[in-house]
Amino acid sequence: MGKQLFEDCVKYCRTDAGYAALKDVRTKTQSDSMESFVFAETFKYFYLIFAPQTALDFNKITFNTEAHSFLNSIPESLLLTGPNIRANAATKRDSFRD
Repeated sequence: MGKQLFEDCVKYCRTDAGYAALKDVRTKTQSDSMESFVFAETFKYFYLIFAPQTALDFNKITFNTEAHSFLNSIPESLLLTGPNIRANAATKRDSFRD
């Protein structure tokens, strides 16, 4: 799905000067503008989708909604990691209620 999103972004939004927004996704009509978040956020998310898993330690980094990275200040014992993340999440949630 990520590959298709990236390919469609390049195919339908790429211009000679950068990347345009689409006025209508059904017709693929481009607007004559490029939002600043295209490179600041959208392509950063594409990078994160395709980067090797070893590129970043997601137990130590959190991204906000604008794709800015922050080092976690949460103790590692409270992080929800591992194959049973839902079970870990429920355990952590319940421990916060006490």
